[in-house]
Amino acid sequence: MPSVSAATSRRWTWTVLVYAGAGWMTIWLAQVVSAHDSPEHVIEHLTARMARQGRTAELLYRRACEYRALGKLSAAELDLAAALQLKVDYQTARLELSRVQLAEGKTAAALSTIDRAIDGTAATDRAPLWIVRSDIYLALKKTGDALADCQAACAQRPLEVDWQLKRSGLQARLGRHDTRAAELKIAFEQTESGVLKIEWIEAMIDAGQMSAALEEIETELADCRFKSSWLLRRARARQGLGQSAAATDDLRAAIEELNRRIDPARPDGSLLGDRGLAYALWGDWKSTAENLTQARAAGADAWMLQRLETLLATRGGK
Repeated sequence: MPSVSAATSRRWTWTVLVYAGAGWMTIWLAQVVSAHDSPEHVIEHLTARMARQGRTAELLYRRACEYRALGKLSAAELDLAAALQLKVDYQTARLELSRVQLAEGKTAAALSTIDRAIDGTAATDRAPLWIVRSDIYLALKKTGDALADCQAACAQRPLEVDWQLKRSGLQARLGRHDTRAAELKIAFEQTESGVLKIEWIEAMIDAGQMSAALEEIETELADCRFKSSWLLRRARARQGLGQSAAATDDLRAAIEELNRRIDPARPDGSLLGDRGLAYALWGDWKSTAENLTQARAAGADAWMLQRLETLLATRGGK
């Protein structure tokens, strides 16, 4: 057998490694492409797979999620119902079915579905289900029940920032600002979330804890580049402390900054909402209404629109 030189051996080894690497790269690229398939392509793939292999609860559930992503709620509901016929104890599918029914406006059916899912889930794993039932209760205008479920979910998973914000919103609806501020302080200390800190300061202002809020606001103002939102919070706190002149200075400075930052051609809804709030605090209800209309057209968040609507209805009229 002819001998193989060291150089030839090295070249042969390198060639094998290159081809092996290319093979792995092909697999990796296929996975990346698959991961970025559109919902339509995923549905097509899952449908073809079910045609070859038969329908399973898992495949139906996956296709239902894609239908939901496309807003095809009826198709999603049919797939989830079929999945539960094949696998009665499939609580993940039951949870998704309740979400779909809620999105369809079938609140009674959604509540029945989530109740059954909760009953079939271990107590230690119920937090996500309580959050969904909280949304259903809110749609049914049962805010107290919604808060109770959200409270239970937050107790089980205290690091979920979105859930903490949801609980804060429910407490605000019920006027429980002292409890809201106290629980947000704990949540902020646990998570160090900047979003929760803002919500905590807002809760302190709503609870009338103006001096404590002002202390936190001053710290934030010293460090931030854009100051308008913090100037608005300071104006609210100063108004609560009877410091009208200082509050007016803050509102004037906030409006000046917002006017510079708002692009008339492509206005930002949140900035318009902030400017509307500034005018509301100033008592200029005509300008508040104008900014509310503009913020709505620019797609501002629902909570911001609701706040301005409430201020107009309760303090400035419609």
